[in-house]
Amino acid sequence: MNEEEKNKFLSILNDSNYRMTIASLLIIAMEERDSNFNRSVGYLINSLNENNRPTEEAKTKSILPTLLSILAMTMSIVAVVLQILN
Repeated sequence: MNEEEKNKFLSILNDSNYRMTIASLLIIAMEERDSNFNRSVGYLINSLNENNRPTEEAKTKSILPTLLSILAMTMSIVAVVLQILN
């Protein structure tokens, strides 16, 4: 691998948008058509997917949609009860 290809890979891997990084790696793998190279790209993509999963802390911060759905369900139950009482 020459210096230009190394710089190309480093710029791809340093991209903050990891989905674009994965897409770029897949395009390079399709152009290369070498099984060892494609296997290496697969390992890189797996490690990118592992490292960019949401953490438990981020998952617990997304409680707002759950609370809103509980509130909507409670309001609909109250509306049904008020309809019955009338």
